[in-house]
Amino acid sequence: MTFCARNRTVACFVLAGILTCTLIRFAARSREPVYQGKTLTEWLYNNDPDFVWMPNDLYGHIHNELWESVVAGGYAARDSATNEPVHPDIAPVPDPAMVATRQIGTNAIPRLLELIASRPSVVERSRDLLTPKLPARFSRFLYTTQMIPTAERRHVGAFKGFHALGTNAETALPSLSNLLQRPGADFELGCAIASIGPKGREVLVNALTNSESDSRNVAAFCLGNDLGARTTAVPALVSLVERGQASYQVLGAIGRLGGEADLVVPALTRFLERTNAPSAAGFETENMAVMILGLYRGKAQSAVPVLLQLYEDTDKTTRQVIRVVIKNIDPQRAPQLLGRLPTANDDEDPWWNGAKD
Repeated sequence: MTFCARNRTVACFVLAGILTCTLIRFAARSREPVYQGKTLTEWLYNNDPDFVWMPNDLYGHIHNELWESVVAGGYAARDSATNEPVHPDIAPVPDPAMVATRQIGTNAIPRLLELIASRPSVVERSRDLLTPKLPARFSRFLYTTQMIPTAERRHVGAFKGFHALGTNAETALPSLSNLLQRPGADFELGCAIASIGPKGREVLVNALTNSESDSRNVAAFCLGNDLGARTTAVPALVSLVERGQASYQVLGAIGRLGGEADLVVPALTRFLERTNAPSAAGFETENMAVMILGLYRGKAQSAVPVLLQLYEDTDKTTRQVIRVVIKNIDPQRAPQLLGRLPTANDDEDPWWNGAKD
């Protein structure tokens, strides 16, 4: 078969897939609830070719938050007279998609469950394999056409819909809980569960005991944004640390939620005691554990011997974090505790040489 013939075959396959997806969409459209002439999916699905959704868009970057709070001292703009954070007085603009979902009400739940449970289609999965073999113009069409919706966009749309319904979507929690238990659970699913209210929080706390690491991490990440979850979530999160499952998301949730020092500090201290020469992933979690200890200041005195032992065997960044954390824990004796002045290899900080804050 010639190169041109192969290209025509591939193009025909792709066009057939697009036609199939289009027919499925039209069939599904007839079953969807409608508001002001648009289906629920049409309200919720973002067609912008450049649309990208990440959990950080909603919840920030946990590691950076800890770094700014503990190491850099915070970065929020403050009013010079009151020393309070400055919040611009801007009235929120209602999201038409959320307004439409609330008008549709609980009739939206079956379609929202379909959207959040959907997986990439065959055409979506094949797209990366096919495009190098197609003309550039057709490749661009594949990535920008609205005829091939992506699974992530459907999941984000479903999250927005569940967020609009809030506690009115509680009947969806058993189905959402089942989805959370399968491998590959994503943050959109966790955010959808969290948005449903206290009963959604219970589902996420229960998921912290799941054997699937994806489920645990999604649950931890979403619970970390819910201060109301502190009482029930922190003991479960600390238990994960004790069992050697201290992931980025688990530690981040502990850092955000806090918890009693006599519960959190010993667990993090034992975690650092078990730390060997860190891998790339271990470096990140080790750093986070150290910074969380810094949040407890004088209540983390018992962790100082472990921090000093770790100081000699770790990288420059972690040494910098440890110096600042020891200063937070015991500002009067910090240089004496270290036992020596930092060298160039320590990424020296000026306060060790008598500089004032």
